[in-house]
Amino acid sequence: MVDTETEFYIRDTNNLDDFLYELDNSYVIKASGKLFDNMDLIFISGDPFQLPWLKSNRKVLLLIRMCLKTKKNLFAASFAFMSYIYLCATNFDNDINIINGN
Repeated sequence: MVDTETEFYIRDTNNLDDFLYELDNSYVIKASGKLFDNMDLIFISGDPFQLPWLKSNRKVLLLIRMCLKTKKNLFAASFAFMSYIYLCATNFDNDINIINGN
């Protein structure tokens, strides 16, 4: 029987802590990992002029990395797709310091 109940979680980049779980970072709350596991599909979109490697985007990068590692379905548009490409180009885990302009 198809599940008839649908829940949506809508968050901005500052309020993703409920879904982030990674032992290498400070996000080690198991309840957050379980909440992430319960999601079937993740949609991420954002400002197309936002650069993926900015410190303000660390949580989004972590969420995308979690999707990649667990092979969770992800719809990444604009900024999120650039972040996906950035993670693939840096082998998911490498943190690279990039300087733009001055």
